[in-house]
Amino acid sequence: MSILKFKQKTKLRPDVLSFSDYNISAENISENAKEVIYKLYDNGFEAYLVGGCIRDMMVGVQPKDFDVVTSARPEQIRNLFSNSRLIGRRFRLAHVLFGAEFVEVATFRALHGFTGASGAASNKEGRIIKDNIYGKIEEDVLRRDFTVNSLYMDIQNHTIIDYLGGAKDLANQCLRLIGDPEISYREDPVRILRAIRISSKLNFKIEGTAAKLIPQFSDSLDTISPSRLFDETIKIFHCGSSQKALDLLIEFNLLEKLFPHTVTLLNDMPEKYEPFFQEALRSTDDRVQQDLPLNPAFLFCVFLWPVISKLKSELNPGEFNEWDALRLCGTRALEIQARNTTIPKYYIKTAKDIWALQSKFPQTKKANARKLLKHPKFRAAYDFLCLRLFEDKTLSHICKWWTDVQELPEFQRILSKTQKARYQRYKDKKNKRDY
Repeated sequence: MSILKFKQKTKLRPDVLSFSDYNISAENISENAKEVIYKLYDNGFEAYLVGGCIRDMMVGVQPKDFDVVTSARPEQIRNLFSNSRLIGRRFRLAHVLFGAEFVEVATFRALHGFTGASGAASNKEGRIIKDNIYGKIEEDVLRRDFTVNSLYMDIQNHTIIDYLGGAKDLANQCLRLIGDPEISYREDPVRILRAIRISSKLNFKIEGTAAKLIPQFSDSLDTISPSRLFDETIKIFHCGSSQKALDLLIEFNLLEKLFPHTVTLLNDMPEKYEPFFQEALRSTDDRVQQDLPLNPAFLFCVFLWPVISKLKSELNPGEFNEWDALRLCGTRALEIQARNTTIPKYYIKTAKDIWALQSKFPQTKKANARKLLKHPKFRAAYDFLCLRLFEDKTLSHICKWWTDVQELPEFQRILSKTQKARYQRYKDKKNKRDY
């Protein structure tokens, strides 16, 4: 049954659940999100927390992001919050900025074809390409992707509003698409990747039909913009269960949609690269669990390293020194990858530095160490060197030398000064940010 027919035939009667039923405290909720919601309340608008933040709190996971949905239109939100900006073409929404953080605020969406509004459009395959039609909460809930993401939180009354049985699916650890799975995937193929991410993060099983249809619609991901695929790739591998996510991507033949050239080399040389990837993802998951920062550039350094190694092996011997060869092959690998995922320039520069610095590590002299330890990307490059041990055991003595040298007092002073200078540059950049 399509969502539209469901709406026409059924009057939604939500279950209203209490915070106490799930050991949720108001202290679990972002103060910035509360500020946004109460300001919307005070100006006569409806406002709720929605989606993944509620899902995570209900299963005992502290959310990193809090999204708000409201009856206010995007322009009204912008006028209400001087510290906000409007983003998005496909679907207009607002980011309310609090320093380096933001709260995403969306307007209730309406159903396509039901309101007769002109702010929506789909292409001939059924994918939604314009979605700026606005409605009520009863319509908005049917526009969401999964039942476990269709929960709304009323922070005034300390209640959770459940229209579609999301709480029951949470209890059963079931990831179920809203409406007809085929129509849902046609409307937005990225829901395939979201299913992989949520299933991995929460150890949920994807509902039978939704899982069965993934291979049929996987080619639809080719129509998604590379910039959007970049965002989804980062979310998948930074969800805290990246090892399981990789297994699911491989199981459903989706990894080739994100890293096609890497997949080819991984299949050709599994004994070389599988330990390398497993250790990289294990380390990433550990950092997520410890709430340590993650740089998306490092993720792409890992996934494109087999491509760089292959390109480097094809260069004429002696034509380039090691530094230039790595930068050249890094540039080529990133250009190839851009056909699938567009990587922001800032991350491109970081990735190139990490790769090129690999050429400096074999120079195990203190003079080189003094210079290299001052490089802003030294630590990331050193971590990558240690990771390469899992594909090249001959690097063990080099890794040990660089590990030991960092323990010497004179080099610890260098590292300390470099870290302080890097933090000061971060603070200066943050303070100069124009909102």
